[in-house]
Amino acid sequence: MIEQYRFGTALCTKSQWILRDIELLMRNNAHSSLLVEFLITTCDNKLSKQLERHASSTS
Repeated sequence: MIEQYRFGTALCTKSQWILRDIELLMRNNAHSSLLVEFLITTCDNKLSKQLERHASSTS
């Protein structure tokens, strides 16, 4: 449906499986907007602050 009706697409993932669909996503991006966000979760407060300064600490 995304390709048929040329919908824009936004994805938010923690998974490497996004790579499985890269060709489909690239075809979609050729005619519509595409936004892919990656989430990174960590229990390391120092690293967490480097990745996202204003996020709450995990501990």
